[in-house]
Amino acid sequence: MCNPLYLWGSPCSRLAAVSVLAFPKGGRHCALDLRTLQLREVERCLGQLGVSLLLFQDGHASLPFLPSTSFLPHEMTMIFQKLFGGTSENNKQQQKINAPQARRLRIESLESRELLAVSAAEFDSIRTLYPDLNLSANMGSYNVIEITAAELSDSALRNAINTAASTLRDDLIVLRTTALQNKITLGGTELAINIDAAYYGNVTIVSLGEENLTIDANQRSRVFNIDFEATVALAGLTITGGVADAGGGIRSYGILTMAKSTITGNKANGNGYGGGGIYSYSYNRGALTVTESTISGNSAIGSGLTHGGGIFNLGTGTLKLMNSRLVR
Repeated sequence: MCNPLYLWGSPCSRLAAVSVLAFPKGGRHCALDLRTLQLREVERCLGQLGVSLLLFQDGHASLPFLPSTSFLPHEMTMIFQKLFGGTSENNKQQQKINAPQARRLRIESLESRELLAVSAAEFDSIRTLYPDLNLSANMGSYNVIEITAAELSDSALRNAINTAASTLRDDLIVLRTTALQNKITLGGTELAINIDAAYYGNVTIVSLGEENLTIDANQRSRVFNIDFEATVALAGLTITGGVADAGGGIRSYGILTMAKSTITGNKANGNGYGGGGIYSYSYNRGALTVTESTISGNSAIGSGLTHGGGIFNLGTGTLKLMNSRLVR
């Protein structure tokens, strides 16, 4: 049997001649053409399925495989040996003839390792795209949480924020987008970030892809509510559709940095409050920095002293607005 790692259109006895491998899980299949096999393509394909690594002993290459408790390591080794050369009894003679091309395989336990959801190159591109976030050059200093374009949803983003609240280092939440998948619509409840930065680290949320990610409260709630002890950075986002008594788009009591984002179509409707786009209450610790962003088309309405259709900054903290547009 070749299940769960099996051959497409060819029995196990003809492994050496096969050109396509298929990796099934949960009813899905991922096909790989071995004639044009590229390691990066294998990682992309199998990264969706949950994998470990099969390493060549000479260290020159690696190949992911789909592990299974019902699939014996010996059997799995034999399959890859037949495909790529190895040390089985059946190919010892071939190794003697063509020893330089033969490569011995070993199964290595990688329980503490995982394929990176965001590559080092992508991390560097995020640092380049959003320089005002001042991200550390050391990717390992962050707990990186990825949400793929196919996974974009209210619940996925909330789960990512909850995960960030449980780690003891800075968190980087990467929201991937495509031309067609670039929006999250909230279900009627604001996104609350109640994370004490002194203990659980800072939280950075960025979009990565063809389009900025839009987060739409759909006129049913505020979009983001940031607590006193939190340090948050938001980049590559469009914040819209928020409604609340103060800070329809964002209410921040902590330290907030916005970069390359748009705040539009939000409303504050509370009496004596304001900040249709952003309400920043900065007392002692709080601060608001906005860079390369646009804040437009927001409003603050209500009786009494209602201020700041775009931004209402209240308290003793700093407000920095750099290379940005603030319009009605």
